[in-house]
Amino acid sequence: MTDLIAQKGDTHFIVGLAVVVEGAAAIVLQKNLNANEDFVEWVMKKTKHSERLHLLKILKKIDSTSYDMLLKLAEIRNAFAHQPANLKKSLEQFYTDQKPQWKYELQNALAQQLVTDKSFLKNLKSGDIDDACLLAKFRDTLLSGLMVPLYELVSGLS
Repeated sequence: MTDLIAQKGDTHFIVGLAVVVEGAAAIVLQKNLNANEDFVEWVMKKTKHSERLHLLKILKKIDSTSYDMLLKLAEIRNAFAHQPANLKKSLEQFYTDQKPQWKYELQNALAQQLVTDKSFLKNLKSGDIDDACLLAKFRDTLLSGLMVPLYELVSGLS
């Protein structure tokens, strides 16, 4: 994980982070399906990452806020991996280029993970979180927002 954090290019960082999450999600799902091996193999081959995350939510291995955060990570990863125009962008440039609704969804997913005052979260509206504040340490904020979901995934291994 230290090597991943030290990555200079944001494309390598975000794709690498997503691979770690997808791998952990796959292992936890395999362990918790309690089904025959052929079924587990079929699920792993025939479902998308987002569908496997949904299964983990149903199995109560991740909660709905972690699910939202992990979906946002998957969206960012897909944008970098499948849209060549994003390959040279920084995470900050990528974020700045997004539509207001997408930014709000990411801000909300991050706030659900990082803010302990739930009354603040109930009233959170688009534009309440300053883009400049978020962008100042975007990589760190993204990593911080993923700590609880990653912990939930790893806890699912026991």
